[in-house]
Amino acid sequence: MYRVRSGGWVWYFLEVADWNRLGPRPDNHTGNTETVKINRVRGVFRRDGYYLKTEMPRCTGSFSIWREILFPRARREFWRLWRLQRLGIPVTEPVGFGQSAFFSMLITREWAGGIPAGDYFHRVCRRDPERRAAFLRQWCAFYRRLQQVPVYHADFHNGNILYRPESGEFALVDAMAVRRRMFWDRFRPVGMARILAEFRSVLSKAEFCGLIRDCGVTAEPEAFYARLWHHAADFARREWKKRRRQFLGGYPKFVQKKEGVIYPLDAARDPLVQPEDLASLEKKVMEPQQAEAYLVEDFRLFLLGIPAIRAAACADDGTLYLEPVSGAAGPAEKSELQEILRLTGMNPADFDYVIHADGRPCVRRK
Repeated sequence: MYRVRSGGWVWYFLEVADWNRLGPRPDNHTGNTETVKINRVRGVFRRDGYYLKTEMPRCTGSFSIWREILFPRARREFWRLWRLQRLGIPVTEPVGFGQSAFFSMLITREWAGGIPAGDYFHRVCRRDPERRAAFLRQWCAFYRRLQQVPVYHADFHNGNILYRPESGEFALVDAMAVRRRMFWDRFRPVGMARILAEFRSVLSKAEFCGLIRDCGVTAEPEAFYARLWHHAADFARREWKKRRRQFLGGYPKFVQKKEGVIYPLDAARDPLVQPEDLASLEKKVMEPQQAEAYLVEDFRLFLLGIPAIRAAACADDGTLYLEPVSGAAGPAEKSELQEILRLTGMNPADFDYVIHADGRPCVRRK
């Protein structure tokens, strides 16, 4: 390791060449520094083919402050990435880390061509069965590879996985929650396999059970299918108060507002429709408070992962614009949707069963 003090920081780099490129102040913003995201505890920036993740103080008590001084998050994540790399798991390459009092910064090399796996799946694979099948084959191979090493990822989701569509490669991008696998992890109800639930709103039951088998889950597929729905529904209910507050507060992960119109977002954080599409959609006129309540119930179905026809937009005057429908669901599709509703604690009698304009069987509130 190359160690150097600079500007009140202590920096550690695996290669001197990377320090020469980023030093003497990797923490300074230059003209070509791009902000990826920033919040009260973390900022992520991109510069010259590197990602720089700044960890900010978490004022939750003296223990947390001393932990950041003695064991900064950037250093911990750096070594976890390094160990995963040595175990043969594709990760974003660790380059170095630095610390300044309560602040720390992790530096990784950009994984060129990579996009979040969940975004790709929901944007590209939802409407394309062939691409969906190819993606899931490659994803299952990556999942099985990760299961073969003695680690447990406590925050394993598709937002922490990058995907290169051209080559079909995957890589972990966030290793902060990775630790050594313990014997008690085998007793967790679903363990890291909870990530499979992220595909539940797109896949049919047959596809979902096939995914469970292809991932090497030892449980009987149909029983595990039901367990995943129960687990996801329990999690959504625990998170409901917080997520409802965020939705109504305009949290950018869930909603956008343009020119007096609210646009709920999908799982890839894209609007369900564009402004130019509103004129062609079915309208439902309500009082503004009723329209807000309608949007909130739509959002509940979204959090539960139930495939549903949603209000794609809502004007300030209470006018709702509903997603398009192409027809009624068949008996088998209706039966599958009713099973999902029962597994999530919803009443099947409260819904109609239709086909979305993109071909997916969905429920529609009566």
